[in-house]
Amino acid sequence: MSTRIPEVETSVDLLRSIIWQYDNAESVKSLISQKNEWYKKEQAEFWDNWYRDVFDIRTANDFGLEIWSIILGVSFLVPDCPGKVLTTEQKRLICRLRYYQLISRCTIPEVNAITMNLFATKEGKAYALDPLDMSYIMYVFTEQPTSAVALILAKYDLLPRPATVGLKYRVIRNIPFGFGPHYQNFENAGFWDGGELINYAWSINLSFDDSTGTLSGVINSSDSAIDLSGVDVTLFYTNSATGRIFTRDVSTVAGGIFTDTVPDSDKYTVVAKAQIFTPICTTDNVESRPLEFRHIVSGAQFVMRFDSPSRPLFYVNMSEDFTVDYGDGIDSKDFTMTEINGGYGLVYATRNLTVGEEYTITVKRSDTMRFFVASGTTTYTFNTLREIIRVSGNRTSMTAFATNNTGLYSIRKGAFDYLPNATWFETAFMGCTSLVSLPAGLFDHCTEITSFYRTWRDCTNLTLLPVGLFKNCSLASTFQEAFFGCTSLISLPEGLFSGLANVKTYQYAFYQCTALTALPDNLFADNDKCTSFYGAFQSCSELKIIGNGVFKNCKAVTSFYYCFSGCTKLTMMPKDLFVDCISATTFQGAFYNCKSLVEIPSGVFSNIGGGMFQQTFFGCSGLQTIPDNLFKGLSNATNFDSTFYGCLSIKTIGNSVFKGCSSVTTFNQVFYGCSSLVTVGDNIFSGCTSVTTFANAFYSCSSLTYMPLFTDCNKVTTFSRCFYRCLSLKEVTPYAFENKKLVSTFASVFQSCIELKTVPNGVFNGCSNNTSFQYAFQGCTGLLSLSGDMFEGCTKVSDIQYLFDGCSALSSLPSNLFNSFTGAISSVVSAFGSCTSLTELPKGLFDNCAGITALTSMFLLSSNLRALPDGLFKHCKKLTTVSGVFANCDIREIPVDTFANCTLIAYFDSAFNGCRNLMGIPEDLFKDNINAITFSSVFTETGITYIPSGLFRNNAKATNFSYAFSSCPDLVKVGDGLFNGTSVTLLIQTFRAANKLDSNINSIFNLPSYPTITNTSNMFSYGYLVAGSGLQLIGALPSVTAANNKGGTFTQAYALSDYNLIPVAWGGGGA
Repeated sequence: MSTRIPEVETSVDLLRSIIWQYDNAESVKSLISQKNEWYKKEQAEFWDNWYRDVFDIRTANDFGLEIWSIILGVSFLVPDCPGKVLTTEQKRLICRLRYYQLISRCTIPEVNAITMNLFATKEGKAYALDPLDMSYIMYVFTEQPTSAVALILAKYDLLPRPATVGLKYRVIRNIPFGFGPHYQNFENAGFWDGGELINYAWSINLSFDDSTGTLSGVINSSDSAIDLSGVDVTLFYTNSATGRIFTRDVSTVAGGIFTDTVPDSDKYTVVAKAQIFTPICTTDNVESRPLEFRHIVSGAQFVMRFDSPSRPLFYVNMSEDFTVDYGDGIDSKDFTMTEINGGYGLVYATRNLTVGEEYTITVKRSDTMRFFVASGTTTYTFNTLREIIRVSGNRTSMTAFATNNTGLYSIRKGAFDYLPNATWFETAFMGCTSLVSLPAGLFDHCTEITSFYRTWRDCTNLTLLPVGLFKNCSLASTFQEAFFGCTSLISLPEGLFSGLANVKTYQYAFYQCTALTALPDNLFADNDKCTSFYGAFQSCSELKIIGNGVFKNCKAVTSFYYCFSGCTKLTMMPKDLFVDCISATTFQGAFYNCKSLVEIPSGVFSNIGGGMFQQTFFGCSGLQTIPDNLFKGLSNATNFDSTFYGCLSIKTIGNSVFKGCSSVTTFNQVFYGCSSLVTVGDNIFSGCTSVTTFANAFYSCSSLTYMPLFTDCNKVTTFSRCFYRCLSLKEVTPYAFENKKLVSTFASVFQSCIELKTVPNGVFNGCSNNTSFQYAFQGCTGLLSLSGDMFEGCTKVSDIQYLFDGCSALSSLPSNLFNSFTGAISSVVSAFGSCTSLTELPKGLFDNCAGITALTSMFLLSSNLRALPDGLFKHCKKLTTVSGVFANCDIREIPVDTFANCTLIAYFDSAFNGCRNLMGIPEDLFKDNINAITFSSVFTETGITYIPSGLFRNNAKATNFSYAFSSCPDLVKVGDGLFNGTSVTLLIQTFRAANKLDSNINSIFNLPSYPTITNTSNMFSYGYLVAGSGLQLIGALPSVTAANNKGGTFTQAYALSDYNLIPVAWGGGGA
């Protein structure tokens, strides 16, 4: 097949026609030359242009190509593509292809020649392949045809091929496998692509700028020559929270770029879709990949009841450029602000709002607004916040956001989905008393929160919490007081706090949630950094059930301080409650006052680290037994103070409850008030080698019959009130406290143990550091006898006051009872007070008490004590007071040497007061007591008849004799000069009511003057028979001057010779 186009000669050379004769005819030649130029222009150039623009199909212009189209029978109206305007090159290609189609014999070599001629370039070849079965010819292009070429090939059937033979295309777009760089082409193997002549690669890329709220997109094409402006794009938005779908239409600008503004905070998924009309007159549907994004507009949307224009809407940082939409869609500046502290102020509406109407208000571009502020002592009342629809922005703090907004009743679902940076919700809704429930997923997107401190404290109508409320709050570190005082909260969802690995404390989290009835399974499971459940459920008075695994894997928790205290209806606890709490050290008050708790599972504390059990089961009055091994082996337990205090129903305690608790230091009040407790295992304290106190341990265990052993407890310093009021305790174990060398006090140890009959041998033997037996056996009304060696080795005792006071059945004392009391005993008040069966004292009872300094009221009210041995106190040389020593006893006779050698005694007041059968006083009774200063009431209300004149002759320091012989109805005689030699100053009622006394008062006071006496009020009042001159005695009392100091001195002393002359101020009958 020829491809040559015949050349058409159109040139004219008239000069060749000039004959030689005219070679020198310049004029002729000039004329012919000009003629020749005209022909070139008007004919040759015309035919050259015609050849180029019409005849040569390769260069023909649109006019020539129209002629060719007619000749070749082909149209330039593109099939199926109306309105498409072809380029000149496209028309030439159509005509050439048609021409070849008409003249070709369609052999493969001929076809290949045509394709190489028409389609080959420097970068690619084109050729045809014959499958040799007359089915089709495959045209192969080693380079992607341009869109202009592809349009012609796609819309015009012009490629040469035999009749009935089909047509296929193959475009080799990738280097065949193995022929890429380094013989690799793994990403671009030349697999069959379906035979498309041209594949346009389209993409739509989306991005979102949260700072401006702008969604941006760009359409990309594999053909950079394609103009992508003006393309209509539809954006399909899906709200991830609600599922609502809405569309927005935009158009591209140059470069295929388009934008859209997203107005509201939400989480969206957006897809962009477009239809693109391709250069080959096809339509491609192009779709972007879904873009998920979260748009955050700082601010809040809420429902508020407008109460008064004088009330603020909210509190805000005044420097923020925020707007307020009052529900009409207008982002306005219709408000005023009043600063109250440091650039923060209150926002007031300037719109004409209707009082009592509720408005949906939207605040934009604020990260500080809230509905609570307290400035100093001033608290501001806002318009009533009713609902929180949404809070969004980059704010880190929601602290005090709606504190004390008592009208807030609803927080909408998804309200906090757009607070990605919020870390604090402290006191956010504290005191919102109308809030009833919280929506599911409220904090699903608040993954940065660290603190829920007091968030819902005192939300008294909050009833239910949704499942998984905190599931994404993995950074939360505190829930302290989070639901404190939520008195309507009735239940919690299972696993509410499970997996919160960074929480440190739940202190008082549900304190006083009085409607809460049960704790679900796994409530705090896997809180492996939490250290404290201090008061977590304290005072949840309706709580009855604790689920399984509540503290599962809480391996770091150290404190359950008062955790379930006051859960008065709690009936049981699961055995595995603390199984994983291996670091727990504080259980103080954990089940305090859980009155309905009936059982403690054995082994419930078996895995813990030990520590404090102070008041753990205090007041658990429903407990009846304590499992035998409850605390066994807790070698790190240190404190059992008041552990079972007031457990009124406990009857028995096993033998190994505290066995091996080698670090415990105190059992103070451990079973205080366990009034039903009957038996305690002998070895309950076995191995408790560090304990220092058993004070009040079995206080008021009124049914306890036998006491346990303290064999291993050698570091104890006090057994004070250990068995106080153990009303059924029948005996004291012999040698019970032997060699407890560190004990310093046994005060009240067996006080009021009314069933005790005897104190056996060696009970306190070797307690060499003990200083006090104060009240030790006071009120033991059944006690009959004492062992003489019971105090052996107790050499440092200083306090025995009320030791056996009230032991009304005790009839005798062993003479060696106090043999070891060699120290400085200073406190003995009523040591044997009210021992009403005691009739006599053994000789030598105080012989070894050389250091005793006081015997105050020692035998007070021992009303049957009659006989005293000789020299009872003669070895008590440090004795300084015997005040009331035998007051109200039945002493009949006083041995003259009772106080012999006691030179330091200063106080004899009331020593024999009330000894009504005492009739005589030895004259030398006080001869050795040279330091005595007071004898006040010493013989008041006794039966003495005579007072020897020398009774006080050696008591030069004595000053006080008030009441000394008052109310002695049988007193008849008083020796002359009774007070001579003393330093008497007070004689108040000294002889009052001695109505048988007939001695001469001027003999009793026989010195001319008693200048030291200052007070004689009622001294002889009702001494009807006393004789002598009152005026004479008054003259001897120059220092008695004050009216109160002389009044009644001689009242009704009618026998005085001058009674009617004695001034009434002295009690006489005169003026």
